Amino acid sequence: MATVRNFSTPAEGWQFYSHFIGNALIFIRTRYWNVNDENEGVEKKRESDIIGAWASLVGYLTVVQHRMEQIDQEIAEKMQKIIDMVLELDITDPETHDKIHDELRKLSGNSKLENYLESR
Repeated sequence: MATVRNFSTPAEGWQFYSHFIGNALIFIRTRYWNVNDENEGVEKKRESDIIGAWASLVGYLTVVQHRMEQIDQEIAEKMQKIIDMVLELDITDPETHDKIHDELRKLSGNSKLENYLESR
């Protein structure tokens, strides 16, 4: 069974990559956008949760990207672009989520990756 550290195809790497992004963005969305609590303790907990989700996301994406470098450098470079966005942009901003999803769509449009996904 493939893991985040030993996957062997671009399709497996893509599945891990998109999984981590999707889960983190959904979590951040629910923790940040849908809460209107003025309680300072709740606010600090929410901020801590978001920072933790962001840090985990960066870590997991980096692990997948480094493994992908050993499999396909072109895809790894595109993955790095998304990591840079996660690091540089405000992860709580809905526009950032849209930009990340746009980049994911571009990556999934990669012909090498599409061939791997279609062959499964």
